[in-house]
Amino acid sequence: KLSEDAWSIDELDILKDLSLHVDIVVGAALRDGNNFRNSALYFSKGKLLSKHDKVHLPNYGMFEEARYFKSGDIFESFLSEFGKVSMVVCEDLWHKSVHKNLMDENPDYIIALVASPARGFSDSGLEIEDKWYEIIKTVALECRAKLIFLNRVGFEDGLGFWGGSCIVDENGAISHKLPRYEKIVKTFKI
Repeated sequence: KLSEDAWSIDELDILKDLSLHVDIVVGAALRDGNNFRNSALYFSKGKLLSKHDKVHLPNYGMFEEARYFKSGDIFESFLSEFGKVSMVVCEDLWHKSVHKNLMDENPDYIIALVASPARGFSDSGLEIEDKWYEIIKTVALECRAKLIFLNRVGFEDGLGFWGGSCIVDENGAISHKLPRYEKIVKTFKI
């Protein structure tokens, strides 16, 4: 139940301490007064450096986010020690207007936090995986930015999340990729 599982921002203060030596990006359902937001949070050097509230909330098929969450309304970048960063949450990247916003922001890095269920199984693979990779390669190339795609993996509430997290370079090529359906932690130099 969202009202029980959503975090208030101060409940995530431990991430500030953990970010003293390594930057941390997490997705969280946040309580915002009487509303809930699906947010990406970037912690660095002991503070919350940036928060992006998901703008495009799907409300079709198996997705009912617009029923439960309040949408954000802006896309912006922030400066980290590594360069200019933009964050997006899942459905945000499926909208061409967001691609334009990201190009206007001109980030060095785009971090995409995604919870994509596996669907569209075929003999040649997973159709949703192909579609996601097409989108993120296009966005990386359009923005001339490195794109870090982090997709959920595992099972919850009868849905299977396929994983396949990857890093796309500014030329639209996947430089590192994790396997489908495996919970794995790996470190890459970007």
